Amino acid sequence: MATRRPKAAGRPLRVYVDTSVFGGVHDEEFREPSERFFTAVRAGAFVVLVSEAPVVEISSAPAVVQATFEAHRRPRPRRPRLPKPTWPPASFPQRPAWTRSTWPRPPSREPTPS
Repeated sequence: MATRRPKAAGRPLRVYVDTSVFGGVHDEEFREPSERFFTAVRAGAFVVLVSEAPVVEISSAPAVVQATFEAHRRPRPRRPRLPKPTWPPASFPQRPAWTRSTWPRPPSREPTPS
């Protein structure tokens, strides 16, 4: 069976995968569909997403299931380190634009004659 790549705005489809999918490769009942799924993952049709719960569950699973998980695990992308901002920025005025003597005065609150 040929694996078709689903088109989702030109990117691979992001798919949440639970623990049972990794174990399905080693289960007679689910072996064929699981192998087709992971073939599509290797072909780039899907990006596998897992939460913390399956990671914890797989850590106590049999070694063959752990190996399947590790074979399809993508490392987290590293965020680039940005330089620390300098303060004040070079474009910041060195003197305040307003001083106490140039600050606009509020209108007087004298009562108006009626």
